[in-house]
Amino acid sequence: MTTQPVELAPPTGPVVVAQPVHRWTLAELRAFTRVVPRATRGRVLPAALQFVLVSVLASVVVLGSIAALLAAFVAWYGPVLAPALRALGL
Repeated sequence: MTTQPVELAPPTGPVVVAQPVHRWTLAELRAFTRVVPRATRGRVLPAALQFVLVSVLASVVVLGSIAALLAAFVAWYGPVLAPALRALGL
C-alpha cells in the first residue's frame, strides 16, 4: 500500500498589511489631554466632594428601593400575616 502526496492549496483569505504607527507630537498630546473645557474651569467639584455626593445619592437610591420592597411585601402579605402576628402577641 502506497500513499500519494497531497498538494496543499495556497491560502485564499485577505492579505493583511501592517499600517504605520502614528507618532504623537507634543502639540497633539497637549490638545488631546485637555479634558476640561475653559468655560467650566473653576466650576468643577473637587474629586472628594463629588465622591461623597455620589456615595450619598447611591445610598439613598438603595435604601429607597429596600423601603419600597418592604412596603410592597407588607401591602401584599399584611392581611395574611396580621392574624398570625396577633396570635403570637406581636
